[in-house]
Amino acid sequence: MLRMIYGPVYDNGTWRTRYTNELYIPYNGLHIVNVIKIGRLRWLVHLFRMQELDPWRKLTLLNP
Repeated sequence: MLRMIYGPVYDNGTWRTRYTNELYIPYNGLHIVNVIKIGRLRWLVHLFRMQELDPWRKLTLLNP
């Protein structure tokens, strides 16, 4: 998935696929799954701070 997000890199006049270690550099050695979970928790905290009538809060916390 990270290869799709970051895409290829232009290296020495040609395009090439990024190496695995190049994909993990922005995360400073953190495990990708943990980074995603932290992002989800951040969004959840943001939702709880929203007003009760906010459409994003309603849609996310709606029980189908």
